[in-house]
This record gives sequence, C-alpha cells and structure tokens, in this order.
Amino acid sequence: MPLEVMNACVFLAENEDVAVINNRYSKLGEWLRISRSLQKQEEALKASMPKERRKILECKKLGLMRKVIQEEQYDDKDLAADLENGFQL
Repeated sequence: MPLEVMNACVFLAENEDVAVINNRYSKLGEWLRISRSLQKQEEALKASMPKERRKILECKKLGLMRKVIQEEQYDDKDLAADLENGFQL
C-alpha cells in the first residue's frame, strides 16, 4: 500500500468526522483561492492553445493542477505540461 494511502487511512481512523471534514474543507478552500489567483494566467494559456485542444481543455484548471502536483509532490510532475502540449498519437 502506498504511504500516502496508508497515512490517509490512519488519519481517517484516528480522527472524528468533524476533523476529517474540516481538513478537507480547508484544503479545498486553499485550492479555490489558488485557482482564483491563477485565473488570468489560465485564460492566457488557453488563448494560446490550438482551437481543438482549447475546446477539450477549456474547463480544466491546468495552472491549479500544476500547483497541486508541485505542492503534493505527485510523482507525475509533467502531467499538466503534457496536457497543455497535447499527446502525439
């Protein structure tokens, strides 16, 4: 079992529902603030994309994804850039 999953299970097992809810609420609030702060960069990024890619990614928050990947130390550090640039088929 990955360490992150084990830590999440321990947190859920050791804490009251209210603490779990407050933890999630806090994290989501943080991500919403970050998303709002990146809105102009997100719009510029989407404007620079080819029309077809922009249509597919128009509701994706790639700036937020990049920030979360960095802060949460997600293994696939290139995921947001890969989505931005598209994939060769």
